[in-house]
Amino acid sequence: MPRLRQGRALAEGEDRRASALRGDAAALLVALAVTLVAFGGVASNEFLNWDDRAALVDNPALDGEGVLGWAFTTTHMSHYQPLSWLAWALARRWFGAGATVHHVLSLALHLVNVVLVFVLGHRLASAAGLAAEPRRVAALAASLSFAVHPLRVEPVAWASGLPYVLALAPLLASTLLYLRHAAGSPSPVALGFSIFFYGLSLLSRAFSPALAFVLLALDFSLGRVQRGGWTRLGIEKLPYAALAVVATMAEGGARRFAPLERVGVSERASEAALAPFVYILRTLWPLGLSPLDPLSLERGQYLPSLLVGVALLIVVSAAVWRWRREHPWLLVGWLAYLLLLGPALGLLPSGLQATADRYTYLPGVTLALGIGGGAARLWADRPRRRGWAIVGVALAAVLVGLTLRQVRFWKDSVTLWTHALALDARNDVALYNLAHALAEKGDAAGAETQYRRLLELVPDHELGRRNLALLEAARFEREGNDRAAAGRLPEAIELYGRALERDAARLHSRRSRGMALAQLGRYADAIPDLREAARAPDAEPVVAGALAFVLAESGRSGEAADVLRDALGRHPGDPRLSRALAELERRPPE
Repeated sequence: MPRLRQGRALAEGEDRRASALRGDAAALLVALAVTLVAFGGVASNEFLNWDDRAALVDNPALDGEGVLGWAFTTTHMSHYQPLSWLAWALARRWFGAGATVHHVLSLALHLVNVVLVFVLGHRLASAAGLAAEPRRVAALAASLSFAVHPLRVEPVAWASGLPYVLALAPLLASTLLYLRHAAGSPSPVALGFSIFFYGLSLLSRAFSPALAFVLLALDFSLGRVQRGGWTRLGIEKLPYAALAVVATMAEGGARRFAPLERVGVSERASEAALAPFVYILRTLWPLGLSPLDPLSLERGQYLPSLLVGVALLIVVSAAVWRWRREHPWLLVGWLAYLLLLGPALGLLPSGLQATADRYTYLPGVTLALGIGGGAARLWADRPRRRGWAIVGVALAAVLVGLTLRQVRFWKDSVTLWTHALALDARNDVALYNLAHALAEKGDAAGAETQYRRLLELVPDHELGRRNLALLEAARFEREGNDRAAAGRLPEAIELYGRALERDAARLHSRRSRGMALAQLGRYADAIPDLREAARAPDAEPVVAGALAFVLAESGRSGEAADVLRDALGRHPGDPRLSRALAELERRPPE
C-alpha cells in the first residue's frame, strides 16, 4: 500500500507538471499571437528618410564579398555593431533587399524577445517562491506589457532600429543562463555560455555595459551574497566587466558626441536626472509618442529641472532601499532599470534627440517584469481575481490599440514626420525630414512650404535653404518651359533667370535662356549662356549650332567655326553641324 500511494503521488505530480507546462505554453502562445496582431502591419512599412537610406539602401558594403571584415572594422553610422550589419547582410542575401525583409526580421527578433521575457518572468517568479499559476500570470503579464507597449514600436517598426532588438535577445539569454548558474549549485558551463551570449549582445550594440552590476543585484535578491560574499561574486563578474570595457571603448571610438558648446553641462545633467522618470511616465501614459524629441534650440534655465530630477532620484532610491528586506526585488528592479538606461541618459549625447522611445527597449524589460510581479500579487486576491483579470485584458486591449495606431505612423516618411509635427510644430528636424520626404514623393509645392517653415524657425539652416533654392529653381524652370512653349519668350527668359539665381549650375535653364535670347535677336546676351551650355559633357549638337549662329551673326565667324569644329569632334558626322561649318567656310573673309 505505501508503494501504491507513493506511485500514485508521483503520477499526480507528473500530471500537475504536465498540466502546468501546457498552461505555460498556452499563455506564451497568447502573448505571441497578441504581439503579431499588434505588429503585423510593420511588414508593409517603407524605408524611412531617417538613417534607413545611409544604413541600408545606399550601403553597397552590405552586398559586397568582404562584408564580414567590413562589419567588424567599420564605424559607419557612428556605431560599432558588427552583428547587426551581418544580420542585415544575411537577410538581404537570402530574402532580398526590400523594406519588407528588414521589417519582418525586426518583428521576428521581437517575437524571440517576447519568448525570452516570458521565460525570464517565469524564472524570477519561481525564484521568488510563487506557485505555478501565479508564475504563469507573472510571465504572461510581463511578456505582454513588454511586447505590445507603444514604446516598442520605434525599434521594431523602424528598419534601422534592428540593433536594439537584436542586442536584447542574447542579453536575455545571458541573464537566463546566469540565473541557472546562480539559482542552484554553481554551473561553470552555464556561466561560460552566459558570458558568451553577453558578448554577442555587445557586438550587436553596446547597450548594456552595466550588466555585471545588474547580476550583482540579482545575487543580492537570490541570497548569494550571504552564502558567498561580495568578493567572490565580484570576481565572478570580471569577465562581464572586461567585455563591457572593450565594447564601450569600441562604441565610444565610433560615436560622435555633441560638443559642450552645443549641449552644455547643465542641459546634460538635467536630461540625465529626469530621463528615468520621463520614460516611466511614457510607460504609464503612452500617448503623444514622437519619433524625435529634439534637443532644445534655445538655451534655457535647467536648474529647476535638475533639482526636480535629483530629488526624485533620491526619494525613489531611498524608498526602495528602505524596503529592501521586505521587497528585495523592488530594489533589484530599480537598480537594473537605472543601470540599463544609463548609456541613454544624455550625459554623452551624440544625436539630435533628448529622449527616444527606442532607448526603453532594454530597460523596459525591468519595468515589464515589475508589472508581471504586481499582476501575480493581484492574482493572489481570490475574491477579486475575476475583476483583476477583466482589468488586465482591458489594459492589454488598450495597449494593442495604441500600438496598432503607432505602427501606422511609421508606415512612410511623410506620415511619420507629419505626425511628429502634429505633436510639436517647432520640431526643426521633423520639418526638414518632412520637406525632404515630400520632395522625394514629387510634392514640390508641399516641400517648399515645409522648408519655408523651417527657415522661419531656424534662419541659419543652410541645408534647408539650399534645398529650398533648388526646389524653387526647378519650379521657375518648369514655368519658363511652359512660357517658351507658348511663345512668350520674354517671360520665359525672366523665369529662367530666376531659376539661375537660385541654382547657377542649372544647365537646362541656361541653355533654354540662351536659345530664347537668340530667337529674340539678343545675340550678345545669348552668347554667355550658350557658351557655358555648350561646354557641358552631354551638350546636344543644337546648342553648339545655336552658339555658332549667334557668334557668326555678331561678326565673329572665326569663333563660330572653332565652336563647330569642336562640336564635330564630340559629334562626328552630325549633318547639321557639318553643313553649318561648310557654309561658314564658304563665306568671304570679314
